[in-house]
Amino acid sequence: MGAGSAAREAMIDAAERLVAEEGVAACSLREVQALAGQRNKSAAHYHFGSRDGLVEAIVETRMGPINAARLALIDELDAQGRGDDLRGLVEVLVDPLADATLRRPGSAYARFLAHVLDDPKTTAAVARHLQAESIRITRQRLAAQITDVPDELRDVRIDRAIGMLIISLAAWEDLPGPHETRVADLVDACVAVLQAPLSARTRAAIEGEAAT
Repeated sequence: MGAGSAAREAMIDAAERLVAEEGVAACSLREVQALAGQRNKSAAHYHFGSRDGLVEAIVETRMGPINAARLALIDELDAQGRGDDLRGLVEVLVDPLADATLRRPGSAYARFLAHVLDDPKTTAAVARHLQAESIRITRQRLAAQITDVPDELRDVRIDRAIGMLIISLAAWEDLPGPHETRVADLVDACVAVLQAPLSARTRAAIEGEAAT
């Protein structure tokens, strides 16, 4: 790894942790440079251009391996004839992100994602994370499996499951492991969210909105 690549990686690590611990508003190129030990005052601007560019670089750096791991799991499901298995598809969403956060020493990526999702100025970067090929495939397959839920609620439920995934990992990321029980139960919880039967109240609300 060259000096330039090492400096870029150090600033990505520093920015990820800064956002995770203090929020997006605390993240400035100057502060990131200082935390990464960069004496060159233009280093961050050279590599990222702006704070938004830095946020996007963090997402791209972390998302690449996660997306690859998810695609590999999808291939495994297909090879096993389980390409439409709902629990298997939920594991595709959960396990690679859990591996990249709870099991990556020093990771702050789950907490970073939670903060960035909560900031209107940076949600576009996370939206790109959530539009990766592996997530698009998984979402389409999940939607096809929750046929007891009306069309207008399918995406809502999938979004809710993904939100719960990110928030849960963010809450556990700085806790001591092992995390196997937490992650297994998180899969169970996401499956339950997707498969929950509609209550009479929800059906009445849907019918009332359709009538207006």
